[in-house]
Amino acid sequence: MASSLRIAILRSDEPHHHALDASLSSRFDVVASVVEPHVAQMTRLKRKKLNRSLFWYRYHALRRKLFGLSEYRRRYFAHSRMPSDSHATRITVDDINCGEVVELLRQTAPDITVIIGTSILKLDVLRATDGPIINVHGGFLPSYRGNHCFFFALLDEAYDKIGSTIHFVDEGVDTGDIIAHAVPRRCVADTPESLYCRASALAIRRLVGLLVALERGMPLPRCEQVGAGRTYKTADRKPHHEILYWIKWAVRRLMVS
Repeated sequence: MASSLRIAILRSDEPHHHALDASLSSRFDVVASVVEPHVAQMTRLKRKKLNRSLFWYRYHALRRKLFGLSEYRRRYFAHSRMPSDSHATRITVDDINCGEVVELLRQTAPDITVIIGTSILKLDVLRATDGPIINVHGGFLPSYRGNHCFFFALLDEAYDKIGSTIHFVDEGVDTGDIIAHAVPRRCVADTPESLYCRASALAIRRLVGLLVALERGMPLPRCEQVGAGRTYKTADRKPHHEILYWIKWAVRRLMVS
């Protein structure tokens, strides 16, 4: 059965971003899919001479490669396949806030725009569509905003704040009203990466279910964020945090063995 819900996707190029695109394209009428690659985000930092941010961006890319985290994520989402009959307009851009994206959203006029992993949207993009914009955030809002949210929640031993959040996008950073949380099962051997992947997959399935319900006439849930959280930047996760986290991880393993 053809879908009546027209969706635009703004994403980056991580495996779970592709998985989200594939899941939505398999079920709904995806009219546009825009990819802002991570390499483009890094190039923009270099061009703007934001050397400190660029350093930590490259540091974490190297850390993920050396410890096999990028490969783990790739294998976890390796089953994702884009449907062969997808007719969406698909483009790759250097900047998610460029005029090409604004014009594409205006032309396609999606009912819903879903974003994941992109740079922060500016007003021109936010105002390019009349429909709501939804973000799949890798962290438990409102407590953990920004980047590395699973890591810092585990470091803080905030085990009730481990999960992803589907939320409406406003002009702030991860501050829009909450639609749903996706909280994965947790075991003592879990790491930030294993939990992140499991929560991301759960959030994708939850989002598809919510959009199916919306298509049938049930409005999306909406809950205002209450309480202050902290916004973590890429540069906030440093080597001494890694050491402290793995000490705590080893102690937890010993306590239950």
